[in-house]
Amino acid sequence: MKENKIHQGFYLSIFLLPYFCLLSQHVNVNFLHFLPILLFFDLIIFNLNRKSLRQAVFLLSTLFFYSLPLYDDTQIVIHNMRFRHFFILFTIFTFIITYVHWKYSRSFYFLNIFLILFTLSFFVKDFLIDDRLPIFDSSPLQLKNVKAGQEPVILIILDEYASPDELYKLKKDKSFFEFDSFLKNSGWHTHSSFQSLEKFTLKSLPSIFNFNLSKDNKFQKIQSHNDKLTSLVHENKLINSIKNINIYNYGLIGFNQSLNNFECLQDFNPHNTAKYLSFLPYDFGNFFGFTLINILYSRTRDKEKFKINVIDNLERVQFKKNSFYYFHLYAPHPPYSFLDEFPLLEMNTESYISFWKFTNMKIKKALSENKSFKNAKIIITGDHGFREDSLINYKNTYGAFYGFKRETVDQINIVQDLGVLILNSFRQNNNN
Repeated sequence: MKENKIHQGFYLSIFLLPYFCLLSQHVNVNFLHFLPILLFFDLIIFNLNRKSLRQAVFLLSTLFFYSLPLYDDTQIVIHNMRFRHFFILFTIFTFIITYVHWKYSRSFYFLNIFLILFTLSFFVKDFLIDDRLPIFDSSPLQLKNVKAGQEPVILIILDEYASPDELYKLKKDKSFFEFDSFLKNSGWHTHSSFQSLEKFTLKSLPSIFNFNLSKDNKFQKIQSHNDKLTSLVHENKLINSIKNINIYNYGLIGFNQSLNNFECLQDFNPHNTAKYLSFLPYDFGNFFGFTLINILYSRTRDKEKFKINVIDNLERVQFKKNSFYYFHLYAPHPPYSFLDEFPLLEMNTESYISFWKFTNMKIKKALSENKSFKNAKIIITGDHGFREDSLINYKNTYGAFYGFKRETVDQINIVQDLGVLILNSFRQNNNN
């Protein structure tokens, strides 16, 4: 029968070739270990009596294995959807494609050829594509009369933190300024509206640590290359410019040099599902790194653990002279949760506002309990504002400064220029 011809069948061993190529870039996994199992399933699928069952296997396999890779690859560049919304649209699209294929073709011959050729592209791209970072034409902001000293400098980034001015315009509630008032009464200088040139953390961080790359067109062109953006934080101009200063990183992405041993969120490796599936051999546990299991189990737990670790260190670290500290609290960014103190809420503006206030409370508590903050220069800022509500300007976040003169703070109006302020705070020590 025509539809049972070998070259027209649906084969998991071919269908998952691109998946294994992608997964192997993030975790240790060997396709050959899985080949016997995949061939066994290929035999079962090939001998299914009902052709509609093969189409169902194709549909479910596509959703299970490829929805997360496609989401990660298209987010920021094409869309800004949460995964649940993307998954609904992707399911509808895949169902339509599957139905049309079942009704008019039922042969997987061209799909198999495409997947094989696509897999080969992973092996030849290194020879065809120049993957080097461009040379950026950044011209750092020139600051005047910045007092440099030996005090520790602490950068605390609050992820997706909306300006209280934006929230007040939306709700007309003066309680949004309580945290700002607390800081002002404690000797801080603040920008209740602080502009960010970036909409996403993965672009804002490399810009901050490299003296505002956001003004460079070449930086905008690499926005879809997550590895390149991450490398600009690993090896950045700020850290390379303060080599005589002790570096401590409690942030989202690690530096190539730091004195502390802290597991940054990126170091959790969201594709390493073996740590959650310990009952399976390591190679087989990692097999699920880009599947729906990752979304349902791994990512939320890692983010929760990271938030707790950052807050714990913020409350207990004793800050030393001639040192730079980077903290990145993954809040009020979703998931909106923090252990039993703040049970998980749905993702909407009201939940965000509640978690925004909770985040303020946690920072206020840390500042009050850790007495060594008093002898430091401190910067609290959002990397960008809240981007899930069109009534709130995502470019508008918040900045607060302790230990800096007002005339110095007034020269910093853009989040991405904060690296320049940190550098100038240490310049006198580097010249010694």
